[in-house]
Amino acid sequence: MDYKKKFQNLNKETLRSFNKKGYLVFNFIDKHKLNEVKKDLYIMILDSLKFNFPEFVKKNKKKIKNKNFILNDGLIYLEKKDHKHLAKIYDIIAKTTSFLNLICDKKIIRVINFLFGRDKDSNLYINSNSIRMDMPNDKRFYYGWHRDNNTNIKGSNFLQLWMPIISNITPNIGGLRILEGSHLANLKTSETENEKKLQKQKRAMRTNYDAIVYGRENFEENLITLNLGQCVIFQNSLTHKGGLNKSTKVRYAANSFYHDTYLLDNKFVNLDFKNKKVKVHKTS
Repeated sequence: MDYKKKFQNLNKETLRSFNKKGYLVFNFIDKHKLNEVKKDLYIMILDSLKFNFPEFVKKNKKKIKNKNFILNDGLIYLEKKDHKHLAKIYDIIAKTTSFLNLICDKKIIRVINFLFGRDKDSNLYINSNSIRMDMPNDKRFYYGWHRDNNTNIKGSNFLQLWMPIISNITPNIGGLRILEGSHLANLKTSETENEKKLQKQKRAMRTNYDAIVYGRENFEENLITLNLGQCVIFQNSLTHKGGLNKSTKVRYAANSFYHDTYLLDNKFVNLDFKNKKVKVHKTS
C-alpha cells in the first residue's frame, strides 16, 4: 500500500484543522474487519439467548439466522430480561481478537501518529476500548458532558476514536455531540470535581447525563453522524457526550483511546483493574 497515496489528505492543513476544531472525520475504516466484529457479536448474542432463553430462540427459529434481528431484537430482549446479559457481552467483545484487529488496524495507527506528529509506525498504548450498545430511548448508562483527560491516565497524551460498528449512525439513532474548539478551553462541568477526585483514587465514574457545562455558550455544538467505514478522532480535552438513541434499534458505537507511549511509564495506571483488590502472598 502506498501510504502517501492512501492518506494524501494528511497534510499541514489537516493538522491545523484538527488542532483548531479538536476533531476530524475520516473515511478509512476497513469494512471487512467491521463485518468480522458484526459476525462475532451476532454469535455471542445468539449463544446467550440459546443458553439463557431458549424459548425466545424457539419462538423465532425462522428469524435467528438474520444477523440484524439478533443484533437488535435479540439484544433488546436480553437487556429487558436482565442487564447483566448485555453487560457480559459488552465486557467480553472488547477483548476479542476481531475487535482488537479492527482498532489496531495499521491505517488507524498511522493517522493517530500523524496527528501526534510521530513516526507513522510508532507504538501506541490503547485503553478504554469498548463497543457501546445503547438501547432505544434509554439513557441510564449514558455519559453526560465530559472530557476524558479528567478520568483517564493523568498527564497522558492521547487521542480518541469513535465509530459505528453495525449500521450508519444517523441523527435519529444518536450521534456524538461535541463543543467544537472546547479542547482549547478545558471547560469545567458540574461533574468535574467529582471526576478529578475519583481519578486520583483510580476509580471509574459515569457523569450525569444532564451535567451542566460552564461556558458552553461560547462554543458551537455539532452533532457528528457517521456512515459505516467512517470514524471521528478527537482530542482528549474536547467536551462531548453521546446523543440519545431515539430510534427502535440498538446503537453500536466503538471507542478507543490511543496513548503516546513517550514516558507513559511515569504516569501509567492499568484502568482495566481499577476496582480489583489483589492480595499479595508473601513467600518465606
